[in-house]
Amino acid sequence: MNEPTEELLLDFKTIFESSPDLYLLLSPDFTIVASSVAYLQATITRIEDIRGRNLFDVFPDNPKDPDAMGVYNLRRSLQTVLAERRPNRMEVQKYDIQRPDGTFEERFWEPLNAPVLAADGTVKYIIHKVEDVTASEVSKKLLFAHERKNEALEQQEKQHLQDLRTSETNFSVIFDLCPVAILKLAIDDGRLLRVNNAFEKMFLLKRDEVVGKTVMELNIIDRAVIADIVNQLSTKEGGELELELEIKFESGDIKNVLASAEIIEVNNRRCILVAMMDITHRKHMEGMLKNTNHFLDNILENLPSMVFVKSVEDLKFVRLNKAGEELLGYRSEELLGKNDFDFFPAEQAANFVRNDRAVFEMGKLLDIEEPIQTRNGERWLRTKKIPVYRDGKPAYLLGIADDITLNKKQRDALLELNKELEAFSYSVSHDLRAPLRAVTGYAEIMEADYGDKLDEEGRRMLSRISRNAEKMGRLIDDLLSFSKLGKRELQLKATDMNDLVTTVINELSKDGGNNTTFIFNNLHPAMTDYGMMKQVLTNLIGNGVKYSSKNERAVVTITSCRNGDELVYAVKDNGAGFDMQYKDKLFGVFQRLHRQDEFEGTGVGLAIVQRIIKKHGGRVWAEGKMQEGATFSFSIPLK
Repeated sequence: MNEPTEELLLDFKTIFESSPDLYLLLSPDFTIVASSVAYLQATITRIEDIRGRNLFDVFPDNPKDPDAMGVYNLRRSLQTVLAERRPNRMEVQKYDIQRPDGTFEERFWEPLNAPVLAADGTVKYIIHKVEDVTASEVSKKLLFAHERKNEALEQQEKQHLQDLRTSETNFSVIFDLCPVAILKLAIDDGRLLRVNNAFEKMFLLKRDEVVGKTVMELNIIDRAVIADIVNQLSTKEGGELELELEIKFESGDIKNVLASAEIIEVNNRRCILVAMMDITHRKHMEGMLKNTNHFLDNILENLPSMVFVKSVEDLKFVRLNKAGEELLGYRSEELLGKNDFDFFPAEQAANFVRNDRAVFEMGKLLDIEEPIQTRNGERWLRTKKIPVYRDGKPAYLLGIADDITLNKKQRDALLELNKELEAFSYSVSHDLRAPLRAVTGYAEIMEADYGDKLDEEGRRMLSRISRNAEKMGRLIDDLLSFSKLGKRELQLKATDMNDLVTTVINELSKDGGNNTTFIFNNLHPAMTDYGMMKQVLTNLIGNGVKYSSKNERAVVTITSCRNGDELVYAVKDNGAGFDMQYKDKLFGVFQRLHRQDEFEGTGVGLAIVQRIIKKHGGRVWAEGKMQEGATFSFSIPLK
């Protein structure tokens, strides 16, 4: 399949921003990425003021409303989308909007949050869609207040509504200005007696074109539907009815409408008062969500990881996918409705239950490794257990597990190898140093006592013995440093990289780096292990000095920059460089791209650099060209 062209992507962006619906596009950390123009207008904001900011920094709760729950409920819904990777529809929320003057305007919203998944199944973006139902909520309070559960308040609101209906002036104001489409028709002949402004907008009809005509003449609502409404209202206790209607237009278009109907009496004439809200888009979204849920269910069933769901009350299995059946050796039907004690050894089952309860006590994900006795033998699993909430209360435990039996065996073998490496390091440190010291000592004695008796070749051989012994000492030191890095824990602290580079350069200058020009300034500070980072910079800057030493004017430049969520440091020289086809060998132990007689070295320094940077969670790489210098770069994550 061809990738979308830049023009097509621009069209998508234009369509998204121009949508008449209210959309926000959020990153997984709830940063605002994009918005429809309709959303900006509804929330009294500008895209340049909100893009790149956290959603809850832009839209805080009304500080003067002690019962405000907008931020809390919306954050919980977004977190549910991230955890479950599926849409989450919220109930109508009271979430006031801040005006430019700092005051808050009362608003009611009906939000829907849906994930946009990347190819690997992770949540790449969240679409936050809202419908402004403020007018509907206000209208419901005025016209249908008797639906409230509190009997005393219900009676009071009913009386108030009756007073409004008998007062022509008040009724007219509410009727005409209400943002919900309202019509009043006579029961006896089905003729429309009155419609409001919102009705005109919804049906694209003028009131003088519809008043006095029947809904059947206007082809708005089917005659049988009207008869059914009248019949239901006449027999329904309380005289009120809520239903969904399909309204067909002459153009062939169909609108889905949520209607509330009630029989009233005006001037001794029985009428039906109908309030209608266009829910066409909502029905479309519900259909999409239904298809999406079916699609996600298929994905869940075919995931290569074991997925299981347990009920919160008794921790009984309510779902197990195909991968879980294959791993455990049990069919889904065998596990559903049963708990861990029905299948696994008592000690293991008790441990599973203990961890499950801990998930609900902590209210967050638990990532653990645990053995499990399957029908096919014992396996080791890495399991992520996640609490799932419904209506603010824990409802289910979601588990996602992978078989790590092979990985664990490999890790155990690696631990054993590490022990052997430690023993080898001890042997190097103690058993090899003793004879090396003896060789060095005897060479010094011979030079002191017999140097004047040796000919030129003898003195050359003696010097060669001393140099090789010294080289062997440095190699032992480097090997020990390399082996100890695996055990040493990082001691992170804020590091002034300018000061550290200055210290390294001063120490290198004492050892013969005086002919090199060093350029650096305003390096970014970073969270590092000071001692380890000093070793990294000593190796890299030292290499720059060494490999550019044959230049008439040697220059080593140290720079830094921020790249997304990491800091990148680079050490560049104008020295011998290297052939890029061998770049993969640079960071291996004992790997060197230059002969010993050209540039001395043990071949361990860059391996130490790579190991230290990896311990910091970063990466290291190099670029170079023969006789044109090299650049060694490494990154440090921003903590």
